[in-house]
Amino acid sequence: MNDTAIPLRASSRLRVLIAAFVSFLLLAAGAVVVPPAHAADGSVDASVTAASTSGVTVQVQASGLPDVAGAYAALIVKGTEGSISAGGGYAAFAMPFPAVSGGASSFTLTAPAGSLDRTQAYEVLIWQQHSNPDATTIYARGDVEVTAEQWDAVFGAEPGTDPGTDPGTDPGTDPGTDPGTDPGTDPGTDPGTDPGTTPPASAAIEVFLADGTTPAAGTALRAGDTIVVKGSGYDPTANVGGRGVPIPANLSQGTYVVFGNFAANWQPSAGAASAARSVGTQAWALSESVLNQVPAQYQGAIRAQWVDLADDGTFQATLTLKDAAASPGSYGVYTYGAGGVVNADQERSVALDYAVPPKIVISASLATAEPGITASVTGTGFGATTGVYAALIQAGTEADVTAGGGFLAMQYVRGISGGAFTVDLTAAADKLDRTKTYEVIVWKQHTMPNADTILARGAVAISDADWDTLFPVEVPTVATTVTAASADEGLTVTASGSKLGEITGAYAALIQAGTEADVTAGGGFLAMQYVRGISGGAFTVDLTAAADKLDRMKTYEVIVWKQHTMPNADTILSRGAVAISDADWDAVFPVDEPMVATSVRTATAADGLTVTASGSEMGTNVGAYVALIEAGTESGVTAGGGFLAMKYVPRITFEAFSVDLTTAADTLDRTKSYAVIVWKQHTMPNADTMLARSTVTITEAQWDALLGTKPEEPKPPVTPVTPPANVPGGSLRWAISSSFADYVTGPIAQGSISVSGGATRSGGQFQFGQSVGGDFDVTTGVGSVVYRGSVRFTGHHGVLDITLSDPVIRVTSSNSATLFVSSGGSQVAFATLDLGSAVRTTANGAVSYTAAPAALTAAGRDTVLSGNSTVLNPVTFTIGSPAAAPQGTTGMVAAASVTKKAALPDTPPATDGIVVDEKNLAALEAGKAATVSAAGFQPNEEGIQVVVYSTPVLLETVQADATGVATWSGTLPASLEDGAHTLTLQGSVDRGLAFTLNRAAAVIGACTVEGATLKWGYKESFRTYIEGMAKGGWTLTGVEYRYPDYVWESGTGSFDDTSLAGLVAFGGSIAFTGHEGALNTTLANARIELAGDTGYLVFDVTGTTQDGASVDQKGVRLAEFAARDAAVVDGVLSLDAVPTALTEAGAAAFGTYAAGEALDPVTAVIPVDADCGVAAPVEDGSDSEATAAVTAATTPAITEGAPVWPWIVGGLVVVALAAAGGVLIARRNRAGAAEVTTEV
Repeated sequence: MNDTAIPLRASSRLRVLIAAFVSFLLLAAGAVVVPPAHAADGSVDASVTAASTSGVTVQVQASGLPDVAGAYAALIVKGTEGSISAGGGYAAFAMPFPAVSGGASSFTLTAPAGSLDRTQAYEVLIWQQHSNPDATTIYARGDVEVTAEQWDAVFGAEPGTDPGTDPGTDPGTDPGTDPGTDPGTDPGTDPGTDPGTTPPASAAIEVFLADGTTPAAGTALRAGDTIVVKGSGYDPTANVGGRGVPIPANLSQGTYVVFGNFAANWQPSAGAASAARSVGTQAWALSESVLNQVPAQYQGAIRAQWVDLADDGTFQATLTLKDAAASPGSYGVYTYGAGGVVNADQERSVALDYAVPPKIVISASLATAEPGITASVTGTGFGATTGVYAALIQAGTEADVTAGGGFLAMQYVRGISGGAFTVDLTAAADKLDRTKTYEVIVWKQHTMPNADTILARGAVAISDADWDTLFPVEVPTVATTVTAASADEGLTVTASGSKLGEITGAYAALIQAGTEADVTAGGGFLAMQYVRGISGGAFTVDLTAAADKLDRMKTYEVIVWKQHTMPNADTILSRGAVAISDADWDAVFPVDEPMVATSVRTATAADGLTVTASGSEMGTNVGAYVALIEAGTESGVTAGGGFLAMKYVPRITFEAFSVDLTTAADTLDRTKSYAVIVWKQHTMPNADTMLARSTVTITEAQWDALLGTKPEEPKPPVTPVTPPANVPGGSLRWAISSSFADYVTGPIAQGSISVSGGATRSGGQFQFGQSVGGDFDVTTGVGSVVYRGSVRFTGHHGVLDITLSDPVIRVTSSNSATLFVSSGGSQVAFATLDLGSAVRTTANGAVSYTAAPAALTAAGRDTVLSGNSTVLNPVTFTIGSPAAAPQGTTGMVAAASVTKKAALPDTPPATDGIVVDEKNLAALEAGKAATVSAAGFQPNEEGIQVVVYSTPVLLETVQADATGVATWSGTLPASLEDGAHTLTLQGSVDRGLAFTLNRAAAVIGACTVEGATLKWGYKESFRTYIEGMAKGGWTLTGVEYRYPDYVWESGTGSFDDTSLAGLVAFGGSIAFTGHEGALNTTLANARIELAGDTGYLVFDVTGTTQDGASVDQKGVRLAEFAARDAAVVDGVLSLDAVPTALTEAGAAAFGTYAAGEALDPVTAVIPVDADCGVAAPVEDGSDSEATAAVTAATTPAITEGAPVWPWIVGGLVVVALAAAGGVLIARRNRAGAAEVTTEV
């Protein structure tokens, strides 16, 4: 079958007709799909209040909304809420989020014209924040009526059907023979069809210097210079058709105005490929009326380059010159049809005198042969030069260079070919000075270096690590040890200094930590010594501080500083903290033991015995129980008995108290002895809780007064009474908040949970035993019950620290109760309990409530949880007798599992051992996908790190197979510079491969990228966490936040359509902060890297991660996404809401989530060079059989209620078109084969 090529204009029209027909089929299918039912109870009154060419404004009044603070709202095509995503699916989205008060909200929505379609019906949708709209989340919806007049205001009036003016309805007129009435005739080619418009003259351009008046011809130009291009005769209505993206095919595509390096045969009309046109700077001349009709998602990319093409065919563009990526020909200004349209009349050029200056790239490293620094210099752009001098010098000293000296190293570079060379300059260590800076200069051969002869220069960056290797610096240290501690002598600290070098004298002082600024010759220290005669850089001295100068609540350190100075940042040589143990402190400040004194105040038969108990030296105990008991029977004391008298002292002041204990005379037995005991509040008396005890002395006279002197008359025997059954012990079982506990021990907070004070944990439940106190009445069912024990939540490396202690439940009715906790030294009403929904049981005098729903109070949220809300778990509690907590775990009961990643070695741990064949080595060195392997690892060993050097960059981790062979397949980061590198596999053994990267072999950059946009939100839950729990936010530089994405614009770079490799840089930065500075991480210099089937989001990561680690890593492949379906379509490479995931390198750098964690989807629009991805022209007279490979033929899911016939017909249309020759909308070129994708 012969394959006949369709002319461009006919092809464009055919494509428009096909698109319209398929759109009709899809609309037909959509028209009969039954929309899903919604449970929205609210109502929406929406009306259009403004309509113009820029779009429409809709005023919204909503009512009947739920009791929420805010909601999401959007203007959408009616019934399409299922298409809403982070990447779009709406005509307008309400920002800021509409506030809701009393179930009502009022706001406006503004939809740009590019997002509207007058053939569609629209509605306003309101739904729950942080969710996708569906039947469970939609609050309200309401139709929006747009009148015909309002649509006309946006898009212009629709053409009429007057038979007197419409040739299609006038049977007496033949539109094919009457050029005056044939609307199908192109006015750009038939000037006689538009008597009201004078056609523009032939296109022409003039180029001027920055002043806009001085011709640029003959002036030597360099990168950074500005020129002004003035064009005339460019028809603003021409160039209709093209690819359809970013400008619809029914509109003029405009004209590219380009400064670049173009081949002699560069014109698209002559069939020149895009490789013949290497763009440096580009502008896009386009009528403003056309630009306003471009879809909103593409306008940003065009406006970044846009200049207005006036109705009279003139434009003026200002271009800042920069080097082109390639040099196929000559530099100049060129114009040609945009969007893939070919228009020979607009192909114009003006040659310019532009020269690319020579450049050198320098990398510094430690010399290998002898101590020193080697500067590896790579020169490019030296043109026809065959020889130069290159020298390593102290920066700015080129005037001192002679044939015999004035440099640290020099080479005469001969035989330069192609304007490029590489040379190593090595400076010996004894010629270097760390306090100075160095550079490399390259100058003309057979001359001395000066302003006229120097061709290029560049700084030499020597790392601190390399300086330290060359000139190791010993840092003075001081070690401290407490060698004596007593109340009389105070505290003696022995300070041992070392590594002081040649220092012979210094001052050493014991001070309160951080108070060196207060030190003077006469004070500001606890002890000081002038240490003379230091020898060998070491000394030992004792510093003794009197006890009255010390404070147990403070910390101390020893500082050592230069003699004859005051201590400050410049003079302090070393400092060391002093570790003082509790035993040392107790020796300095002996602790007085609590005591209690007793005396009998009164003793009578009528009033019984009253004993006065006076406690002292109670220390930090703020409350205690005091009881009169039979001596030695404290183990029998309970909340209900086991004592003769008991008092609760709730507030001990000045470490002392005094109470009277009274017991009836008939409770005493003169044959026994009695005592008063004092123990800690909210506990039972035992060896750990007892504070003091004292024997009560009762005289014989007092016994006589109590019991008399006559023997007691014998009483008749009585029948023994069966004692009542023991009341079961009370307890509280409560998980508090499972979600909060999971957060604390999760990857973000990285914290722990511990229980103490009698509490335990079992099965996720915190358990508390009932304590003495409380006044719950079983009969009335109201009152309070006290439990004892503490639960402590810590996280964010100490920033989060919450303790809940000694819960108290106050039952106020049969249906309600309040749960109090002690926090921060005060009792807080933490939660309300719904007893009506709990199961209530009674047994043996105890009352139990099971699974009582709990709700956090405002006081609990603000006072205990620092303003953060959480969902509480149900509470189960028993009110019985005092008892220990149920059996369970104590101490630390849960902790985050945090694996501390070892730092990557600064230098390659191995340079051999990796096996690679010739093909993969060539691919690796060209920056393409390659596969390497190495043996010797443990069988099935996991976590083997793939790291590339010079600067270590973690690529990913791999697993060895059963034989211990580890294999890695992938590509090197596009940001990795050309030159010598080492690829390593690091695990139980280390393997390496030295190679030289030379991306020139990969032909990257065949397509120039200008004006790209990137949208990515990182991770929605992380943003919520930053603004919520972390009490932080983000600071943007060169980036905008347009919910729910961060948006970068004006990205530039290159893209190779053959290998699907490229790098687009956007710049900008996002600085995340939270937890009062504990989290401070910046993502900077955003890049999209495409590497075949995989793409990466690349950032420089600096700051402090939320786990407290410092990070400073460049070019981190933070997130990855699938790019296998990416293709250049009509000059644009698009990513639409593609899922992303955290990489191994990203997890190591960001420190919050594990590798593989799902991140927000990425959306990007990457315009490439005009001819990138366009199919090669078909040679005339070809007799090959046309083929069209349909790469994706899938059966759409059949929604209930939707007819299948439109899909079948649509599929038949596609197949028929493919069989007839096809419509080429996207093409992906690959080595050895061309894959053509037919899409509708």
